[in-house]
Amino acid sequence: MNRRSTVFVNASVLSLAALLGLAWAANVEEELKKFETDRAAAAVKGDVATLEKQTSDDYTFINLYGQMSDKPQMVNVFKTGQTKLASNELSDMNVRVYSNTAVITGKALTSRELWAGKTRTAKSCSPGSM
Repeated sequence: MNRRSTVFVNASVLSLAALLGLAWAANVEEELKKFETDRAAAAVKGDVATLEKQTSDDYTFINLYGQMSDKPQMVNVFKTGQTKLASNELSDMNVRVYSNTAVITGKALTSRELWAGKTRTAKSCSPGSM
């Protein structure tokens, strides 16, 4: 193989590797967005099993009043029915993948059922559960 052919083959292999890397990253990002969307839907359904499975053990949430809760506290409010969401709409999700770690940020518009069909809506920006 002459020098020109070798350079072409090397450039082609590097280009293919870069394209495969981009495709893999896009696929991972879409998978993680779906995971987070499914988790939000589980919160609306009160699906405690899914919330326990899809929430990391070191989960921390800070509500609109500055109160912190961890995973067991979050799961418990759904398990006991203390919190019932009417909706939980996610938007503007951004996924950043760093080796074997991902950070998801975005916005959530939630409506909480209060009593007799009354709801309370709140907007928040928060990191995901990953």
